[in-house]
Formats: sequence, structure tokens, C-alpha cells
Amino acid sequence: MNNNLRRFKSVLISQIAFLAPETSNKFNQRLVKIAAEIALLLPLTMTFSHSQPAQAKLLWQDDFSPGWQQRWQAKNYRGKDNFQIRSDKQLGDYVRVTFDKEVAGTSGGFGFDSDVVKRLVDGSRENLYLSYYVRFKPSFEWRLGGKLPGLMTRLYGGVTGCADPNGKNGFSSRYMWSMRGELQTYLYLPNQKNYPKPDCGYRKKVDGFKFTPGKWHHVIQQVKLNTPGKANGRYRIWADGKLVTDYQKVTYRSQEGKFKIDLINFATYFGGRNKKWAPTKAGNYVDFAAFSIHDTFPERSLPSARQSRNLALNQPITGSVQSQKDHPVSNVVDGKSDTRWSAQSYPQKLEIKLGESSQEIDRLDIVPLKGRAYQFKAVTGDGRLIVDRTNNTEGGEVISASFKPIKTKNIKLIITGCYGNSCSEKDWVSIQEIKVFGAKLNYD
Repeated sequence: MNNNLRRFKSVLISQIAFLAPETSNKFNQRLVKIAAEIALLLPLTMTFSHSQPAQAKLLWQDDFSPGWQQRWQAKNYRGKDNFQIRSDKQLGDYVRVTFDKEVAGTSGGFGFDSDVVKRLVDGSRENLYLSYYVRFKPSFEWRLGGKLPGLMTRLYGGVTGCADPNGKNGFSSRYMWSMRGELQTYLYLPNQKNYPKPDCGYRKKVDGFKFTPGKWHHVIQQVKLNTPGKANGRYRIWADGKLVTDYQKVTYRSQEGKFKIDLINFATYFGGRNKKWAPTKAGNYVDFAAFSIHDTFPERSLPSARQSRNLALNQPITGSVQSQKDHPVSNVVDGKSDTRWSAQSYPQKLEIKLGESSQEIDRLDIVPLKGRAYQFKAVTGDGRLIVDRTNNTEGGEVISASFKPIKTKNIKLIITGCYGNSCSEKDWVSIQEIKVFGAKLNYD
């Protein structure tokens, strides 16, 4: 029974009991009796609620479009050559990981650690929901199973690779696929019993779900850390909108455990470590798309791909000084890769109008000429700081900056300098494109 309904019924019955002795009239006594009978029927006839369910807050989302390594704060790469970036009309740019034939373990797949939880989600958290899409090759060779990404904390090297979690050195909450394509939990937690050695980790099939090769599947996991020393944590998994795992009274941290959730462990490979796990054929692959993190579960619908629309495209723009005649400031929002804006000396300022109403944005991409490492700061039209990269030392095809979602009608960009040998000797600022992306999600 709904808790609110239970309280309502309890109060109603108590009031009836209070009124009955005071009611002398037989008609009124009969009304009291009828009311009591109605109260007993409440669970079958009505629902009762004081408030609407809380809306999930989007904390971070991204795809694998150019500049993703910077935006994801990716580090500790494994199997770095085993992936390709592809594009899907609905899910945007995604990563395809291809597995080496007859190789088990991390070297045969692809992986990295992403610091976005710690750096971009307002500090480390204790209760997060990680969402993404996954698709296996139509003729995928399951073998004995393999690993899929999840949340974790990596202290003192981390608790993966058969390390022993003790409640102080972190946790891991990745998934696995099984030899028949079932989704499995793969948890590193303290005081685990019956570890399936030598494979390590706590593995258990979820309820009633299998991957279908060639189909995109949507998976969400919740990690709610326990109060240190108390068994009050939680771990839940949803697959294609259905709750398939719900572990309660989970212990992630001992009394001395001070850690929080601080990264995404993007790791996918066959294994286990020995050859019985390894694929016998070349060309097995898994696709991953549309990652996002929330602070509560989106009750009404499940998040899908990010809106990859460039909000700055063809929008009104102004610059602070006269640009080169053949390279006006409007070129940075024309969507063309063979044009550029050029102006001499620092700082250079420009302002882009994103719309008549406020837009929620969470990413800025700058496409610099010759891969120059421009240094910059972005603020809203009314002067609120969006992102400060005035100490930037990295150039490349795209300089990408992700940040906490912020609402604004205009974005002001100040180019303050340039770092490295690729910079113009005469302090020319030359930028091919500036793109601004919205934080809003599509919904199924």
C-alpha cells in the first residue's frame, strides 16, 4: 500500500474511533460504521499523494564527437588503437570498440578512466545514475563473457583486476555480458562472500534480460554509497526501462572509508584473463553511445541521445575590433570548415546571440587555425562565468570545454592569448568555427 494512503487510512480510522463513543444518535452511528467500511476499501479504490515526483537533474552528458577526450577528461588509456568513432542519426557520434582475436583482458579491448564525475559534476558524489546505450555486433561471439563500463572510485590503484576491496580503498560497479548474452552485475565490494575466483568480482545475472545482437540497448545503474560503517547503500540496474536488479543494504565503505564516486571506468574487453575467454574470430565489436549522469532517476521517461545541435550556427555575432576584410567574424558561425575569422592582437572579444529566450548550454568548441592552443574565457551576456581556459596549453583539431549547464541568451568569448610554437608571430587570432551545444536531452 502507498505510504501516504496508509497514513490517510490510519488517521481516518482513528478519527472514527474517536467520534463513535460521542455519537448518541443511531443515524450518526450508522454513518460512522459506513465510513469505517469505506476506509477498509481504500487500498482498492483510490490513490493518495501529497506531491509530484521529483524531476531528475542532468549533471553531465556527452557523445564522442571531435574533442571528446578533453571533454571526458580521459586518462589511463588501455588498448588505445582498438576503437573508431562513428555516427548515428539519433544517438550522435558513438565509439565502436573492436576486439583482438584470441586475446583476453584489457589489452584486447579498449578502456580509459574519465574524471567528469569529479571535475564536472560539482565535486564527487555519493548517489549517481549512469546512463548509456550499448549495441553488440549482429554476429557477436559471446564466449565466456566480458566487461562493460560503470562507475567507480580508484584509490591506491583501484579495486579491479582481482584486487581486494576493504571498504577504504574504493569500489567498482561495472557490468558484464555472459556466455549467453545475459547482462550481469560485476561489483567489487568489501566482505563479499563466494567470490567466483579466479574471475574476481561479484557476478550475478540480472532478472529477465538478454542483449539482442545488432540492437541498441539502454542501461542505467544507480550507485548510492552507504554511510561509512552502516549497511545502507544501494545498487540498482535498469535495462531498456525495466528495473532488473535492486540490491539494498549494500556496504561500499567501512567505518574508515571516506571516498566518494569519482570517475567513469570505461572498460570493455573479453575476460577474464586466459584464452578460454578470448574470441576465436576477428571483427567482434561493441558500440557505446549517449552517456549521461543524473542525480536522481528520471521517473517519467528515460534519457536518450544528447541534442547535438550547434546553437551558435548562423546566429548574430559581433566582434570587438575590425577583422581582416576577407575573414570577418561571421565566419566562425557559418558552419564551414574552409572559412575563418582573423583579427590582430590580444585580447579579442566576440558575442554570439543564441536565441530570443535563454538556452541551457554545457559545451563550447573552438576550431582553431593550424591547431593553435588559444587561451580564452567565456561568460554569459550578463557577465556570469561559464568557463575559464586562460591557462590553456592544448590545441589540436578542436579545443573543447565542457561545464555545468548554465542558461543564457548570449555568450561572450574573450581570446586572451595563445600557447606554443604554432601561434602567429604577429599575434593574429584565426579561428575557423565556434560551436555552442545545449544541455537539453531528447526523451523516448
